[in-house]
Amino acid sequence: MLPLLIRARRQSSDRYPATAEVNSVPLRGTTRTLDGRICLHRLIVYGVDSPVDNGQFNALFAAGWPGHPWTDFESELPYCLLHVCAYDGEHLIGFVKLAWDGGVHGFILEPVVRPDYRRRGVGTRLIGEAVAAADAHGLHWLHVDFEPGLLPFYQRCGFQPTDAGLIRLGQTQSSRPFDGM
Repeated sequence: MLPLLIRARRQSSDRYPATAEVNSVPLRGTTRTLDGRICLHRLIVYGVDSPVDNGQFNALFAAGWPGHPWTDFESELPYCLLHVCAYDGEHLIGFVKLAWDGGVHGFILEPVVRPDYRRRGVGTRLIGEAVAAADAHGLHWLHVDFEPGLLPFYQRCGFQPTDAGLIRLGQTQSSRPFDGM
């Protein structure tokens, strides 16, 4: 995974209040709906802190990240600064959550878009909403980790590569590399 960091602009904004906010944008081009119908334009609705349930989350993650284990997302959300969801009608098609350290650092976590909605701007809009919300909440830095193949996507979203460290927890001490420090 590559770490990236974006410096949030410090501007006053009331775009993202603490309560849920919903924005919508038309999705351009031909789209096949979840029930198989074809339409020319779909209205994708983006909600900040919109209500969702574990069934919706786990269906999205099963489609977007095959093999992802069932997770109790509802119990995690209160510990995040906010989350952004993308909906096609009543169907959850994209998600990202924004965690923070209580100060000036935010963390993009678990961004996912249904495979049949990728490369249509949904992921870019989700990340853009999270970046704008982080800025509106006064954060100075926004971090994200991702697989190397996603570097161009995150660079288009404004992130720059950085050096960072990572340790996987839950391993025995003897299985961790030791460099003598």
